[in-house]
Amino acid sequence: MRDVPLICVCGKSGVGKTTVVRESGLREVISYTTRAMRPGEVDDYDYHFRSQEWMDTHRDKFKLDWKQFGEHTYGATDDDVLGLDVIVITLDSAIYLRNIGVLTYIIWLDGPIRMKRERSVNVANGPELMESVDRILTNEGTVEQLAEELRLIQSSLTIIADAIS
Repeated sequence: MRDVPLICVCGKSGVGKTTVVRESGLREVISYTTRAMRPGEVDDYDYHFRSQEWMDTHRDKFKLDWKQFGEHTYGATDDDVLGLDVIVITLDSAIYLRNIGVLTYIIWLDGPIRMKRERSVNVANGPELMESVDRILTNEGTVEQLAEELRLIQSSLTIIADAIS
């Protein structure tokens, strides 16, 4: 499926996952969603905003990442999951990818870099899920420092994959 692990960046809502990933410059998976755009979001940059009908019609492209949150559908295409460097994803979805054989490196981003909004999140982050995390990054540094650490992780994973193959 993949030679180099897909870096899965996980963490609670508002912790700064997308900010760090965007700052890293790595090739990021942009997920699809049926929810409405929020103020300041841009289609095909923050998400690919699509109708439920469109998502249902193209369901066969989302075998690896397809999730229902309330009344909205989220997902990333298989081509993106298998071909890009990094994805911002829920921890349970990252573990699912690993369990079905997608080579992953799971990072848990801990602590808020900047809170965009206060809202409750329905994410299972029990101890059994946290055992699957390969690395925990804390926000003790700047966004730029965390992004650099993400680039170094990706570079190291590539070097290891090249050495193995």
